[in-house]
Amino acid sequence: MPKKILVIEDEKDIQELLQLYLKRDGYDVHIAKDGETGLRKVSQERYDLVLLDLMLPQMDGLEICRNLRSRPQTSDIPIIMITAKAEESDRIQPPGSSSPDQGNLPPPGKTQTQRSQAGIWRDRPGSLQA
Repeated sequence: MPKKILVIEDEKDIQELLQLYLKRDGYDVHIAKDGETGLRKVSQERYDLVLLDLMLPQMDGLEICRNLRSRPQTSDIPIIMITAKAEESDRIQPPGSSSPDQGNLPPPGKTQTQRSQAGIWRDRPGSLQA
């Protein structure tokens, strides 16, 4: 059974690109266009990894990350934060976020697939394959 990845991203082009590359590599990819939808999806289904945009409307990625980490049923899901921010100060992990990785956009392609595999593998040894 393929590993399930939830992409929480508001930009349609980035959603489609991530979905294209990750599906090509055998992942079951689900899309949420905003934080509220993402949190609802995570409460309804179990995901192996969340790719989370840092800059979302209404609820930003850090708030979503904190929310996921505070719930017992989602606290162990690996999260990779994706962002267009390039400043080093923007890339520092906030206290308590427990976000295992962060990448600047545009990451799609081989780099994002490798980060996704690493995120799944990091918290669940032996589950590197899609």
